[in-house]
Amino acid sequence: MQDDQRKENQKFMSLYMGVILSIFLAYVLACVISASKEHSISFIDAFSDIVQFKFLYVRLIPFFNSGAFIGGIAGVVLGIGITFFMMVDYERNYAYKSDEVAGTGGFMSAKELKEYTQKYIEPEIRKAEEKKAEMLKKDKNYKDCSYPYMIQSSKLYRPINSRLIIGNNNIAVIGGAGTGKSRFLIKPNILQMNASFVITDPSGEMLFSTGTALQEN
Repeated sequence: MQDDQRKENQKFMSLYMGVILSIFLAYVLACVISASKEHSISFIDAFSDIVQFKFLYVRLIPFFNSGAFIGGIAGVVLGIGITFFMMVDYERNYAYKSDEVAGTGGFMSAKELKEYTQKYIEPEIRKAEEKKAEMLKKDKNYKDCSYPYMIQSSKLYRPINSRLIIGNNNIAVIGGAGTGKSRFLIKPNILQMNASFVITDPSGEMLFSTGTALQEN
């Protein structure tokens, strides 16, 4: 089973259990509040009597009084609240598995990548395009092909403005010689000409490859 499918199944189970819990709480609270009003006793006493089957509320709830209606609504609201917190807790802790080292959450799903792009990348691109259009009005020869993001793969980009996201923009790239650290990450980002860079270049490869472009820009 794919990780995306497993995640969706677990999310569905959380939602399913939340619905069952809401129905159960609605029934119990409807019975308790209805019994409380009908027999003029406290909520605690009514609950105790229901649990002990003193009243025959195992039948259909007597919705002819307001207590049952109020209890049902309260149960549904309580169930929805518990379901919400279950879903939030699930989303927060999904990346951590009890039998593995923390941080084994895997890659973004296609849906998560789309949501990430819409929230963080597309607004910044629109700002860059607006700025470019404004500069072109002033200078028809203005050229700017830079965008306010870091290229991380053919599909994933990260905002340069770290205030947009939680955390910071530090990236560690680990790989053997010839695996594309320079070609697929460092050079594409340098050639955007959209920020200042501090580069450690013991072999001189970056200077040789991008020096002329940097000098011209």
